[in-house]
Amino acid sequence: MVSFRAMISNSTSTSIPPGKFALLFLLLISQGCRIGSNATGKSTSQHQQGANTDTVYSRCTSQVCSLFTISKFGKEVFIDEGSWSTTVRRVADHIYGIHSSCGSPCSNDLFYSTATERRGGFYPDVIATDTNHLLIARLEYDTIVVECMFHCDRKPDYFTPAFSPVAAYVSAVREARFQGDKLFLTYATGNNYEDKVDSFSISDALFSHPH
Repeated sequence: MVSFRAMISNSTSTSIPPGKFALLFLLLISQGCRIGSNATGKSTSQHQQGANTDTVYSRCTSQVCSLFTISKFGKEVFIDEGSWSTTVRRVADHIYGIHSSCGSPCSNDLFYSTATERRGGFYPDVIATDTNHLLIARLEYDTIVVECMFHCDRKPDYFTPAFSPVAAYVSAVREARFQGDKLFLTYATGNNYEDKVDSFSISDALFSHPH
């Protein structure tokens, strides 16, 4: 084995006194540690600067999608998993909608706030959202359920439109939107699949929830 001192001696024609050799050795070690420390710090700094903490990301395989955010320290924070056919969209400031397909017609939606880290469950067949009051409208068979976008202790509202008996309920919905304290719905009704417009009043309890 060739010693470090022998390597130094062989690389130069000038001999190094023992005292100066020890000083040189310590200097090289300290420089090496400082360079390594700077390199690691730079990598960490770049990762933190490149991370967007106000974004929901997805990493998908052929079977499932993992959903996560990036913390201010650059670490991944797991939210949930969706089907392999999952899309992420921003629905309002700091609020993301995670849409997961489960067939046709079939879907589930999860909502997540990057500001408060609040979330709901995977709700089936969401047809409308109200990001001002943090409400959703979704289908439950032939019934429309209006409830909190995130978990809350308020009771949902239930409405039963006169859907066409010859269509899948989710396919019968032409348009759904929140406006003021009402949910407006255009949908197919009757055996001839005729369009009908209805409005349903939302209970004060849902609007009074301290979001």
